[in-house]
Amino acid sequence: MKTQDTLIRLALASLTAAALSACGGGGDDDAPAPPAVYPLQAAYKAAVARGSSTEYTISGTCSGDARFTFAVPTRVQWDGATVLVAAQTAAIDYSNCTPRSSRNVTLAYYDLDHNPLATTTTDGVTGFFDVSGNGLPAEVKVGDQGAFGTETLYGDSLQAVVVGRTEVSYLIGPDTATTAIATIVSKVYGPGNELLSTQQMRYRMSVDGGFAPDSIDVSYAPGSTAQLTFTRKP
Repeated sequence: MKTQDTLIRLALASLTAAALSACGGGGDDDAPAPPAVYPLQAAYKAAVARGSSTEYTISGTCSGDARFTFAVPTRVQWDGATVLVAAQTAAIDYSNCTPRSSRNVTLAYYDLDHNPLATTTTDGVTGFFDVSGNGLPAEVKVGDQGAFGTETLYGDSLQAVVVGRTEVSYLIGPDTATTAIATIVSKVYGPGNELLSTQQMRYRMSVDGGFAPDSIDVSYAPGSTAQLTFTRKP
């Protein structure tokens, strides 16, 4: 399950708002309500800035419990610049898979505006994140989707050996009248461009900027039956 642990550690997260067109002759009372608009970019950055610790129940191919902790970022000098760094800890305990437990720490680097820059893992993988366009959009509505960026993964500290890449995108799904489900989708590819796994991290997002972890689904390469679901504990 080493690949699965690396996926969880490397993951982390994008649109325009529609205006209501008034109906002629019917009055405002007959006009449909405008779609709710969610501040995705600000909500994501605020979530990174405040950190979090979330417990999950694991089901699927393996069963067990997990805790993912994202520390509050602090300023450091890195690659000749002042940036933010945060430790992201994945603690996983399985009841029916081996190894029975794992504890791994990823260092995530951000610019001073909380945009992702890079990650380094305890198993020697370094990733450099290239944001697509302007990154996550300021505002989104249900049905919006798009690319967030691509993380190139290296197997050595000199960034000479490419071991794969992670393509990250987002989609906004329905929930309630004032909340939506923001899904950050990470597709991990190997050095031969083969799809290794797909991870979907879901967050419950509110119109006032709330952005809370909800659940995670991990599925493996096409043809594999391995699948894991992480459901947030109450």
